[in-house]
Amino acid sequence: MATVVVDGWYWSVERGPNWLIIHLKQPPESLQPAELTERLWQVIDGHFIYRVILDLSGLPAVCSWLLGELIRLRRRIAQRDGVLRLCGLSEQDQQVLRLSRLDQVLPYFDSCREAVWACPQKPR
Repeated sequence: MATVVVDGWYWSVERGPNWLIIHLKQPPESLQPAELTERLWQVIDGHFIYRVILDLSGLPAVCSWLLGELIRLRRRIAQRDGVLRLCGLSEQDQQVLRLSRLDQVLPYFDSCREAVWACPQKPR
């Protein structure tokens, strides 16, 4: 698992059976990078795996512009019939997703393992 630095962001990528797991980290002194979605998409598309777990435990907090980037990334992954799941969110970030109802668009789990083994939600 190699660590990559792009525009002030650190991430490492794991390939599992049918899943790509990206551990996203941001150093405290880093500014918000431009086009995070594009950079992550290049990694995802390069692996040809569109079932993605994004581990956000390396982030101090998830801010609104990052949520926007994650929604954009989810849309791109969905165009390839893929899935984006989040894990490693703080309790506060989980509450933000629930209150904004983004938890239905960006499902989150306590760990990468739970995200891999979770059953897909059935349509209502």
